[in-house]
Amino acid sequence: MTYEDYLCHHGVLGQKWGVRRYQNYDGTYTKKGMERYKKSQARYDKAKTDLKSARKSGDKEKIKSAKKEYLNARYQNIRNKKQLKRDYLADQGKELYSEGKTITGNNAKYAWLQAGLFGANLAGHLALQKMADNGHHYIMSGPLAGESAEVVASHVMNGAAFVASAGLEVNRVKENNRLRAYYGHSSNKG
Repeated sequence: MTYEDYLCHHGVLGQKWGVRRYQNYDGTYTKKGMERYKKSQARYDKAKTDLKSARKSGDKEKIKSAKKEYLNARYQNIRNKKQLKRDYLADQGKELYSEGKTITGNNAKYAWLQAGLFGANLAGHLALQKMADNGHHYIMSGPLAGESAEVVASHVMNGAAFVASAGLEVNRVKENNRLRAYYGHSSNKG
């Protein structure tokens, strides 16, 4: 067998690097994008009403063909929305990447922030322990009556550290997802 080298392009005629036909980089639709979205939405709405009327008529063939058209239109509509969402995430990832952020750097940064949060929490607990060694202060009324003030403060610090840690993790995951979308989007161009 012999193979000849050849160049193959799987795209749209006239396609250019980084040029989008349906969505601007700020996430808004271009004129063609609005037309495409409205056309897809109209097809879906029409298929939905056709299916309802076919079900009312009771004709099995009409129901079958209307259901098939409805499912196709629904699939295409969902696919268009997902593509627009991926494009929007890729644009946000591009901004993060232009700021010099990477997934590895992000993970390292947030690991250091988590370590700093743990250290601050530990220092607070040590300070509370030192206060407790100097004398016990008890809460006299309310749902925490009989608990030492140091124990209550310790619980509050643990809760605050947990909330801060969860917030850091949410931000890390969001940024990494945006960067992944940008990496995947930029590698599929062409």
